[in-house]
Amino acid sequence: MSENTSTVEVQDDLRAWAKGMHTFEAATELLIRGMGGRFALPTILGSNTKLASAVP
Repeated sequence: MSENTSTVEVQDDLRAWAKGMHTFEAATELLIRGMGGRFALPTILGSNTKLASAVP
């Protein structure tokens, strides 16, 4: 993710990362929708986050 990554891009990346793993999909939606999405903001996740590398 670059510094200019938008919130929508981050949400799309998170959903793509979780796709197919039902518990991850549910947790991702909670992050995105809960508390106004504050836990899925680019500033919270950081620019060095690589979602694909976190897949078990």
